[in-house]
Amino acid sequence: MATNSLEFALNSLRQLRRNSVLAMALTIPFASLAFWAFGQFDSHWYKDPFILSIAVVFGVGQVASLVQHRILLRGARKTSQVLHALADLPSEGYNSMAEKLRGLPDGHFRDLILRIARPLQSGDTALAQNLLDSAANRRTLHENRRLGQHATINRTILKLGFLGTLIGLLLTFPPMKEAMMSLRDSGGELKFVNHIASALDGDRFAIFATLIATGLSLLIEIITFQMLERGFGRFEVMNSLAEEWVLASAAPAQSRNPAEWDGDTIKLQTQMHRNLVELADVVRVATRRIDDVREMQMSLEHRMERIHDLNKEPRA
Repeated sequence: MATNSLEFALNSLRQLRRNSVLAMALTIPFASLAFWAFGQFDSHWYKDPFILSIAVVFGVGQVASLVQHRILLRGARKTSQVLHALADLPSEGYNSMAEKLRGLPDGHFRDLILRIARPLQSGDTALAQNLLDSAANRRTLHENRRLGQHATINRTILKLGFLGTLIGLLLTFPPMKEAMMSLRDSGGELKFVNHIASALDGDRFAIFATLIATGLSLLIEIITFQMLERGFGRFEVMNSLAEEWVLASAAPAQSRNPAEWDGDTIKLQTQMHRNLVELADVVRVATRRIDDVREMQMSLEHRMERIHDLNKEPRA
């Protein structure tokens, strides 16, 4: 079961890598397709500062997503090296494994294993579990912060789209008013038509702003959120399986392996000798106390016999 846990952890890392590679490969094509589709409604949408600001916010979010997936891929590569080093622990022992880990690049998982190895070696599984729980809490905070950044970008795009809708509607009011007023003038029909056309331009802007904001928000929900959540989820599954293997297999293997005791043999012998000396002193003190109690018991017996004899003697 322990070996299977390590194998499952490695398999989870492979799935994480496939997920991140797919997310990075899909980001640019989907974004390009979205902007192409928006261009079908307005070929010069990028000339509008407000619409362009929505696209820029979306672009920043996609760049942040690409960076996060690269971090996940780099972390998966480092963690895979640590898992392969852990696989040799039962046969080679702690010292050899620790040297291998120190030779690997710095990383969260590598540093965590080195921190919990000492408590496990000494049999303090409670401390090791506390360290694992603290690391899991830190990872959760980091993941929530990363997902929160993309949620903020998504909300910002939607709010910008809503703001663009309101701006477009506001732009329709002056032309509509002018159109109504122009009906009173001579030749007002042509002015009426021109003002109505200007009002429709405002409506068109409102609808287009809503369209581009909603479309980009859908892309963020489908690609960014789902892929990042899957990536973080795979990484947590890997951590859980690796911790299960360490707690279930590494600690017993270290406690049974005499090679792990080489560096502390003298200290262990010294402590054992000190404990034996203290135990001998306690035994001697206890023996003396038992002798004293025996003497007191014998003295009491003599006194009781003396009192009994005195009671038998006739009184004058």
